[in-house]
Amino acid sequence: MNSRLAGALVWRDFRIELSYRVPWMLDAIGLVSVLAIYFYIVRFTRALAPGANNFFTYIVPGLALIRFQLGLGRTLASMDREQSSGTLELLISSPVRAWAVVAAASLYELSRSLVMALIALALGRWLFGAGLTLGPRSWPALGFGLVGAAAFYLALTGVTCAVLIAFKQGLPVAGVLGAVLPVISGIYFSPHVLPAFLHSLTNIFPLSLAVQVVRAGVVAGSFPVGKTVVMLATSFACLPLSAIAIHAAVARARRLGTLGQY
Repeated sequence: MNSRLAGALVWRDFRIELSYRVPWMLDAIGLVSVLAIYFYIVRFTRALAPGANNFFTYIVPGLALIRFQLGLGRTLASMDREQSSGTLELLISSPVRAWAVVAAASLYELSRSLVMALIALALGRWLFGAGLTLGPRSWPALGFGLVGAAAFYLALTGVTCAVLIAFKQGLPVAGVLGAVLPVISGIYFSPHVLPAFLHSLTNIFPLSLAVQVVRAGVVAGSFPVGKTVVMLATSFACLPLSAIAIHAAVARARRLGTLGQY
């Protein structure tokens, strides 16, 4: 990835956010609201989860990682605006590879999602009293889990951007992913309750593994080495596939003359 391009796009997005000052505040309010909803649902139902004091403690790590899903949606919305204004074609036509442009355009939202995930864990622990372990024992699993989730969502952003470039339908695809991913990744419940034919998928699905690794770290203070290795391998294996999808989408758009269309 071109470091100058990445730095320029991250600085641009940061300056845009800074000029409004509202998005970060809304994110914080949204975090507190979401955590409060599940806190009071669990308090009302007294739901329990294996290996946790209650269901709220179990679900907070998943609620933290789902922040990356919001980052994906924001990145796609930004790329959609770039396409409608004609600047996406200029970026992709630059001497930098198309996948590097998409990756650079995703960095700000990935960084923001990472910060908000950590804030969600802190709010769950110290504002709502979730039984989380956020000390040094949790750091290895938490760190690797966040890296794996970020890599997976970077790859997923690349694929949805490829759909945006090739078929102009990136936002609907992102919406479908936002509905499907939490179901198969164990964000809200253990994947073991899903139909049996999905179990093999969830055992190697990068986001599902990232949730399990982070949950093991912040709930039990443990570090599941095997799951971490599989998670990192599958997450980073998705990145070259994403780059191939972007290259194919750009080649198709240039062949059909639709790269600059919206």
